[in-house]
Amino acid sequence: MTRTKKQHRTRILQAAQKRFLNFGYTKTTTEDIASDCQISPAHLYNHFKNKLDLAIAVAEHEEQELQRELKAHLSKEGYPEENLERYFREEMILRKAKRRDHPGYQALLEVIEKKRPAAIEGFRHRLLKDISLYLDRVIQQGALQKTDPFRLAEMFHLATYPFRFQAFFLDRSEEELERDLNEIVALVYAGAQKKRTLRRESGGSGLS
Repeated sequence: MTRTKKQHRTRILQAAQKRFLNFGYTKTTTEDIASDCQISPAHLYNHFKNKLDLAIAVAEHEEQELQRELKAHLSKEGYPEENLERYFREEMILRKAKRRDHPGYQALLEVIEKKRPAAIEGFRHRLLKDISLYLDRVIQQGALQKTDPFRLAEMFHLATYPFRFQAFFLDRSEEELERDLNEIVALVYAGAQKKRTLRRESGGSGLS
C-alpha cells in the first residue's frame, strides 16, 4: 500500500520521538531515524529540512499533549485558586514523569532553546494563553482585580517554574514540593485579590 505524505511524516515523527526521548538529541542522527523508518536520509529531508526541525516537531507534539491534559483542569468546576493549584501541581507531576520515562526530553528542550529559542517561546506562549484565558474569565466574574490576564499568567508561571521543573529541589519529597507549590500559587492569587481590596480602601472603584 502506498503511503501518503502525511503518513510518511507521522511515521518519521514517531521514530524520531523514540530516538530523541530515549537516547537524546546528540546521540541520535537523521540516518538512525531514516533507518528505523526504512527510508533513505534523502527521503527524510523531503519532510524535514534538518535534524533540529525534526527535534522541534517532536517537542511540539509532546508539549501539545501536555497542554491538552493541563487545559482540562481549567475547565473544571471549583474555586479559581484550587483550579490553579491543581493545574500547576499536575504540570509538576507530568514533567517529573516525563523526565523519568524519557530521559532525553529535557536535554532536547535545552538544545532547542539554545539553537531555536523562538520555538521554546512558542511553547511557553501557548501555555500562558490557556492560563490567561482562564484568568480573564475569573477577572470578568469579579473574583480578581481588573488587570492584564496574560501578565498575571506570566506571574504564576514564573513563580511556579522552579517547582514544576524541580530545578533546585532535588532533595525534597513530592509531598513537600506539592505543599510549597500550592502555597506559592495561593500567595500570587491572594496578592491579586489584595490589590483589589487596597484599591477599594483607597477610594477606588475596586474593579476599575
